[in-house]
Amino acid sequence: MISYLRNNGRITPAGSLTLEELHSLIVNPDRKPFSNSKDVIKKLRATTDKEEQSRLKCLLPVIVPAAMISTRAESVPLAEKIIQYSGFIQVDIDPQDNPNLPDAAIARDWLAENIPYIALAAISARGKGIWGLVALYEPEKFSTYCEPLSEYFSQAGITIDKTKSKSPTELRYFAPDAGAILKFDYMPFRIPTPKPIKAAKAVKYIRSSDPFEDAKRWVESKHKYSFIEGQRHNYIFWLCYSLYRKGISEQSIESYIYTLIPQTEIKSNCIRGGIEWAKR
Repeated sequence: MISYLRNNGRITPAGSLTLEELHSLIVNPDRKPFSNSKDVIKKLRATTDKEEQSRLKCLLPVIVPAAMISTRAESVPLAEKIIQYSGFIQVDIDPQDNPNLPDAAIARDWLAENIPYIALAAISARGKGIWGLVALYEPEKFSTYCEPLSEYFSQAGITIDKTKSKSPTELRYFAPDAGAILKFDYMPFRIPTPKPIKAAKAVKYIRSSDPFEDAKRWVESKHKYSFIEGQRHNYIFWLCYSLYRKGISEQSIESYIYTLIPQTEIKSNCIRGGIEWAKR
């Protein structure tokens, strides 16, 4: 169970949610105190004023992803605050730390598809970063997971925010996301660090007269992705981006991608996403 509070100024939780209930509310915040969050998030993402962003965040409900708690009072020892661990730890992936990641929606889909320990993936409050819930094999050893998780994601080519996930009572601002992904086939993350996604080897970029081969070499050299399991989504995304920028038609791009992988095996919007990104 995951506790929630009406805002970050409250000490006592307003209630608790199962993972399924949390996902349902993120997709469709149809009850209080979550129902006003759509309007708040819209205003938050429309302003660049940091003071105004902070003010608006204070209007949002907050969740405690790692636990069901009795109170947030500083005078209460941690062991007495926690009623039970949720079994999850939150991870934050910010765009400034991950310049090679595509837009938030595509990155969210990639996270859910390629990280087997992710149970929930969604877009964060400002709309540019993503966050996820990682299932833990031993939730009661919460404080020992931060470094191994950081190392695992680092070897997978992702930098997570190491200032987060150090305390099981840590809050998260609630942010609606109609495309939030809930998984039921996730695996619990164990310590020591499990084998990470195999990183692509650096490839020297040499231009060729074939635009398709040229685009493939560019993706492998510039973005360090290759056509292997765990990197395929981002590889196709940037391949489509490069081909469109080279003047290849959308129809030709789609036809070419389907020679690499059957259409039925593509579970995300990597083709359309790469083309649309190239149009910006």
